[in-house]
Amino acid sequence: MSDGLSIGLAAQQAPNACALVYQERRYSYRELATLTQSFTRPATRVHPAHPSLQTLLLLYKSLEEQRPLALVSESTSTEQLQLLADRVPEHLPPEIALILFTSGSSGEAKGVMLSRQALLASARASAECLGWFGDDRWLCALPLSHIGGLSILLRSLADRKTVYLCEGFETEKVASLILAEAVTHISLVPTMLWRLLESGFQAPPHLRVTMVGGAALDSNLALRASEAGFSLRQSYGMTETASQIITDGRPLPGVELRIRNERLEIKAPMLMHGYLPPHDQEPCIDQGWFCSRDRALIDEEGSVQILGRSDDTIISGGENIDPRLVESVLNLS
Repeated sequence: MSDGLSIGLAAQQAPNACALVYQERRYSYRELATLTQSFTRPATRVHPAHPSLQTLLLLYKSLEEQRPLALVSESTSTEQLQLLADRVPEHLPPEIALILFTSGSSGEAKGVMLSRQALLASARASAECLGWFGDDRWLCALPLSHIGGLSILLRSLADRKTVYLCEGFETEKVASLILAEAVTHISLVPTMLWRLLESGFQAPPHLRVTMVGGAALDSNLALRASEAGFSLRQSYGMTETASQIITDGRPLPGVELRIRNERLEIKAPMLMHGYLPPHDQEPCIDQGWFCSRDRALIDEEGSVQILGRSDDTIISGGENIDPRLVESVLNLS
């Protein structure tokens, strides 16, 4: 297997490098490859994405075997789980690696199909934008049922870096890990950032990148974070684009943007393959251009300003929510 999303290849290239820290246990790439090889993938068609070693091994196993993996929130009911499973075809295009469900304006879940090539393109573009140095390490406290959390695992795997996997976001625990483990990268939604600031946390110099996305970042919150030492990188993306495509108002390498009818359209190698039935016939991609629901402006220098959703909602982890509820939810992409 020639691409970077192979735990087996990672074990050959960086066998002793630390790949994962989970529940105070460190795993090298060699250890994770061995665990992945012996891991038995459950027969179910859709899998709840618990923030656990098992979910990580399930992801690695699926990538290694080149079998599509459909993930949903760990809080999904048994009835809803079955309904979603019934929508996943038995046979999918061979290039599909990941299926995630994101609700539309009507609330009906859409199954987004992401190819292996799109996931790798996303990881590579993110690395080119943010840069990786030495023993950089990324802390993941985001749900693994959303692309925001999964993209951290995929970026770290693609570049043989360390990921710290947390079982949800606990302010005190996250703050302690950042300090004790010299964490260099972290992804947050504004609510998480606010909670860290309210706790009195001061960002250490080694915390080089704090990605903030999932909702609009209030200017007062951004100022508070800057004064507390955070190096903020404001990110925009969605499930359909395999996560991050704009950072600090600039498109990532390989991403083309345009405005049509006041809505942002995107052409990029990390675009989704398409939607699962019954949404597969929606005219969302035209000649390689994906029409988002977001209103935006692009100035003469190519800087992008996101104005909000055309349906008066915003996106968080690929899900539409009322803007008034942004600061009261912790539902991540």
